[in-house]
Amino acid sequence: AHPILSREYNLYTPNKETTRAHIRNALEGILTKPPILSKDIVSDFLENLSRIKDIIITDEDLKRHINSRYLSKINLTVENQLFRSLWKLTFRSDDVKCTENRIYNLKVLNIIVDNNYREYQKVISNESDYYSDINTKYLRELFSLFNQFPKLYEFLNDSAKVLIENFIKKDSDFEALAWFITGDIGTHMEMILEHRKEPLETYTNYRICAKSILQINNDSIASVQKEERHRFIIKMFGYSYDFDNADELYDMVINPYLKDFSKKSLKLLVSKANGNSQIYGRKAAPRTLNEIRMEVDKRYNSGFNYEPYTNFWRAMEY
Repeated sequence: AHPILSREYNLYTPNKETTRAHIRNALEGILTKPPILSKDIVSDFLENLSRIKDIIITDEDLKRHINSRYLSKINLTVENQLFRSLWKLTFRSDDVKCTENRIYNLKVLNIIVDNNYREYQKVISNESDYYSDINTKYLRELFSLFNQFPKLYEFLNDSAKVLIENFIKKDSDFEALAWFITGDIGTHMEMILEHRKEPLETYTNYRICAKSILQINNDSIASVQKEERHRFIIKMFGYSYDFDNADELYDMVINPYLKDFSKKSLKLLVSKANGNSQIYGRKAAPRTLNEIRMEVDKRYNSGFNYEPYTNFWRAMEY
């Protein structure tokens, strides 16, 4: 800029092509760079997620926001840094802020992987030890990701796999959730029912919570017929092992689907309720069984034969 021309200088004189290249590099590298990229993007990203978690509710809106604000403006290297940080916060970190944002962070992890599933198989494979270092308190969240993207599990190291497999053997709730290991959710549902009938000796927790049964039902919508899904949740209700478990399963798993059950499924429901004292003997039995009866009578035009189901019939209130 303003050289002293009275002295001898060899001024730089690029040709047109080189000049164009330098101008393009300046524009792309600095002058037209989105402002977001001039910040500490990982910190900005996490702070933004914390701010919006109570504002952007639906998964579709969250996906649009994340893609527009970040993923469309960054390269793969930066995106992988975001993924790496989110993985640690979601499946390892234990502080209060991480706990508050864990489910939302998990949703964003799903978005990132869904955009480039094959890439993140490579990412986890290349840093298997890092991604295998997990906090067992957050296995439920980890299983949720693996159920959507089961190939990710294959690239954990053997230490993590042994840990997960042993948790599953001891905890029937984790076993129920981990259908990514079975590979086919329909087969997995049959296995769970079999293990309800004949529980594994290794179980230290026999309880399968209603939330897990609902998750299995939702995950199976794309690949399992509705009648089979309903048969599964009714049989799981039939295996209720105490009054509280029966109350929880009825309120969360049976009642919301009652009007959608087929006649065949309703007959199975009456049979299962009739055969388990934890269902027909509980305090809520008169109310809940009467709700079932009303739906059965409606669908069978009051022609259903209750005579074989004496426990069901006696427990009802009129």
